[in-house]
Amino acid sequence: MMVDFTQLLTDRPDVLAEYNRLRPTIDWNSSWAPQHGFYQGGKPEDFAKWWFNQGGGSAQYQQQAPVAPTPTAPTSPTTPTVTPTPEQDKLSETVNNLLGLFNQQQEKAQQQEAARTNARTSVASALGTTTDKLNSSLYGNSITDILTGQYDKAKTQLDRGLARGMYNDVGYGAGLASLDKNKATASASLNQTANDLLSGYRKQYDDIRTEALNAANNYGGVGNFDLTDYVTRSNDVLNNAKANLPGNLLASAGNGLFDLSAIRGDAGTAQGATNLRNMDVVDALSKRKQAEGVGRGLGSQGTF
Repeated sequence: MMVDFTQLLTDRPDVLAEYNRLRPTIDWNSSWAPQHGFYQGGKPEDFAKWWFNQGGGSAQYQQQAPVAPTPTAPTSPTTPTVTPTPEQDKLSETVNNLLGLFNQQQEKAQQQEAARTNARTSVASALGTTTDKLNSSLYGNSITDILTGQYDKAKTQLDRGLARGMYNDVGYGAGLASLDKNKATASASLNQTANDLLSGYRKQYDDIRTEALNAANNYGGVGNFDLTDYVTRSNDVLNNAKANLPGNLLASAGNGLFDLSAIRGDAGTAQGATNLRNMDVVDALSKRKQAEGVGRGLGSQGTF
């Protein structure tokens, strides 16, 4: 007989419900679907036809709709579980211990390098640079005072020679020119002496600073670097330099910055053999001798 499968679905809503339950799980590329009345894009009537044929005719209208087996998704192959051997466990433990030790050493090395960096920074901050700490400012006005003092003494000698008639204006001017020329040489000599004295203190200070930097570079701790000893010794050098450099310079300079013999020689050479400034003195002496001769002659005549 002819069966209206649309009407069948109306009469048996349980059949339609079974269709709707299975449809979302269908793998349309499998062989299961067509065997159970399902086709890609198939209709509920196709499933009703399968159900009807499974039941053997219209008598099945009175039975519960058969439940089709739920398709199962294909399973992927599983990876077999491998149980490590005792030797492998021991090797793994050893490797992990070595990695842990390496990480500890790396962390300690990083901490020590950070401590060394901080130590070097502390040295630079506390001790500064040698040239900044020990420079010509430690002499104050000593260089200028010594140079000016000896220049003034040399000029006083020329002034006295001029007053006593030893030099005429030409000779005196030549002496001053020679004195000024010697001033540049004296200044260079004095500054060189000052620099030599300063270099001695700089070496002492730089030795301490270098010692502190070497200790900072080799610092193995992780705390603050102790600078107490280095700061104390470097301050001693600075204080000694401040207290002694001016006096050391004065003692080293002595009184020989200007060559007075050479300056007098330049003055004498410029004015010649005769002191023209004192010709009036020569004339007076000559006239006195002549007057004394005339006086003796008149006196003799008077005795007779």
